[in-house]
Amino acid sequence: AEQIRNGAQPYWHRYAERKVTESDVDWKAFLGPLPARPFDAKLLTGWYGYREFSSGPIGGFMSHFIDLVHFITGEKFPRSAVTLAGKKVFQDDFTCPEVVQTLLEYPSGMLVSYATSMGYGGGNLFHFLGTRGMLDCVDWNKPTIATKAGSDTKRLVKDGPVEPEPITPHMQDWLQCLRTRKQPNANVDAGHQHGVACVLSDMAMVSGRRMVYDAEKREIREG
Repeated sequence: AEQIRNGAQPYWHRYAERKVTESDVDWKAFLGPLPARPFDAKLLTGWYGYREFSSGPIGGFMSHFIDLVHFITGEKFPRSAVTLAGKKVFQDDFTCPEVVQTLLEYPSGMLVSYATSMGYGGGNLFHFLGTRGMLDCVDWNKPTIATKAGSDTKRLVKDGPVEPEPITPHMQDWLQCLRTRKQPNANVDAGHQHGVACVLSDMAMVSGRRMVYDAEKREIREG
C-alpha cells in the first residue's frame, strides 16, 4: 500500500494566521506539563507545526491513511519502520518536518509507504497494489480497480468502480453501540494499532534508525 499526500505549504501555516488573544484560552492548561512561558499566539494557533505538541505529517496525515490500510487489509501492528524527514523548503521557526518518507513492514510481509512533501501541491496518490490488480483510493469516496498491472493474469479482478456496500455511518454506529454494548466499526483496539504505527514511524524519524515493535511485549526498540 502506498500514499503520497502533498501540499503547497504546511497545513499549520494557515492555522497560525488566525487572530487570537490570551483571553481566548486557558494558557496554563494549554501548555500542560511543559515549562511555563509567556502567551504566544502563533504557538497556540500553529501548534501543529511544533514538535513539542505534534509529530507533523505523521500524526496529522499518515494517521488517517494507516487507519484505512488496517481497516481494508485487516492488518494490526506493523513489525518495523524506517523514516527519513526534515525541513527542506520553508525557513521559519516551526520545528515539525515538511518532508516525510516512511516505510512500514507488517508480519504478513506487506509493505506500506507513506510520503508527504510540503512545498509541492500536486501528485497525490493512494494505492493498494496486488498480484490481481490495483485498488485506487485517491478519491476515498469513489475507489476504483485497475488490473493492467496485476501479475496473476488468470485471476485478475474486474476493472472499474468498486461497488458500494451498505454500512452504518460511523457516528450512528457509535451511538447505537452505546445502547447495545456492541463493538463499533472502529473500536479502541483499532485506534491503538494505528497509533502504534504512527509512534513507531515517528521514533524511527527521531532516532534515524530502523525501529521494531514487539506486539507481545508491547515494546518499541531499535532493530
